[in-house]
Parts: sequence; structure tokens; C-alpha cells
Amino acid sequence: LHSPLTFLSVIKPVITHPKFIECACLGKLRFIWNSMHYQTKEMDAIWPHQSGENAIEFNENIHQSFIDAGLVPGQDVLVLDWWNMTKDAQSSDGLHSLSDVNLAKAAQILYLAEKWPFHKPGKICLEAV
Repeated sequence: LHSPLTFLSVIKPVITHPKFIECACLGKLRFIWNSMHYQTKEMDAIWPHQSGENAIEFNENIHQSFIDAGLVPGQDVLVLDWWNMTKDAQSSDGLHSLSDVNLAKAAQILYLAEKWPFHKPGKICLEAV
């Protein structure tokens, strides 16, 4: 897991895109980031790059990257941290959650997409002007 590369290659092209900035400045979008979730210690042997320690570090680094880019977590971007919800949850293979966990995650995302208030334009808009 390489959080700087992920931020630069996946997230930055989105948050610097003119349409993203336009919609953010008009208060017409909700930016939700799904963080990495838990995998069992047995799976760490198979996929060590996704180990618990690496996933926690990755999540923290992505969170900080949002801040460094001028996006305020909870205002400009909602960072959903599934770690505690998925730790020790039932899974089919030690990595992929069973239906009850996935339904709970989906319900939270849908609720937040509907209820998370659009906010006044933030720093990203001031820099775009």
C-alpha cells in the first residue's frame, strides 16, 4: 500500500478536475472516501501489504493527505473508516465481509449521502478563483 501514490494517481485527479471544483464551489457534491477495512491475521500471510498495521497507516496517511490538500474531513470530504466495524466481523475468507456487514456499510453510505448537509464553499473554491 502506497498512500502517496494512491492520493496522487486516484484522488488528486478528481479533486483538481475543473468540474469537481465547480460543483464543490456551488455546493453540489458530496465527496465520500471509503477507507480500508480489516483483514484477518491469516490473510496477512497471503496479502502482507494489506495487513492491519499497513491498512491503519494507509488510512491515516490518506486522511492527512486530504488535510494537506486543503480538504477538511467532515466538511469537504467524508472519510468513512470501516476498521472498527469490520474488525472481528464475520467474513467469507478473512477479507471479504458477509452480507450483514456489507448491508450495514451500504446503509451508512446511503444515509450519509442523503443527510450529510451540503456546506458553504471551502478553501478549494478560494484557490480556484
